[in-house]
Amino acid sequence: MKHGKKKILAGALALVLTCLALPGCDSKNADVTKSNIDTDADAIYETKLEHYESLIVDLQEALLNEKEENFIAVCEYKLMIAELEANIKTLSEQIDSISVSQNQKKDPQFEQQYKDESIPNSAIEVLIKSDFTYDINSGNITITSYQGNSPQVIIPATINGYPVTAIGEGAFQDSSITTVTLPDSIKTIDWFAFSGCTALSEITIPSSVNNVGYGAFEHCSPSLTIICEKGSYIEAYATSWAMRVKVK
Repeated sequence: MKHGKKKILAGALALVLTCLALPGCDSKNADVTKSNIDTDADAIYETKLEHYESLIVDLQEALLNEKEENFIAVCEYKLMIAELEANIKTLSEQIDSISVSQNQKKDPQFEQQYKDESIPNSAIEVLIKSDFTYDINSGNITITSYQGNSPQVIIPATINGYPVTAIGEGAFQDSSITTVTLPDSIKTIDWFAFSGCTALSEITIPSSVNNVGYGAFEHCSPSLTIICEKGSYIEAYATSWAMRVKVK
């Protein structure tokens, strides 16, 4: 009986060895192993890809939040500056309305008091000469806000001899303007420049503009039409954002 079991085991072992020796047996096992390795590698790459894509989204959101916080801080300073400029303008008008008689001019005490309360005319002229407030950097002007009353805005190519090259962050944000014409000197429209201008129906942008910041036309009217030159950067920008475009 023992010899019979040994013969059966020996026969089974021989059958297994014969199968392994047959052509294709090893390659079939190898193919299964390779397939498992490829599947594992694909899973690893997909996991890494999802991880990196998630990091990019997180970084983009962090950058946007930081930019928005900086923008809010800048707006607060601009409001403070605008209030001070309004006070200066009011004071200058009061000064201009003062009628000084010849006798008062001859009074040394009054003359000294008037001199102390005065503001240099040159400083006043810079503030009220234009409907725009602006910064000058490296000989170029960036419009920072609009102080005019007209809803139809035409931005000049130069102010006080300096070229106007940019519309600054939030310069026209939430204003009631209806149309805007930008000069050929403009190159940049910054973040939120015209954001919230719900009455804005038309803006003419020259081909010199080659940079438009985030949210420049956010929350504007859906009927806003961009007038630009065919083949220009701004045409491609407006088209990509599904905005109305009128080429000239």
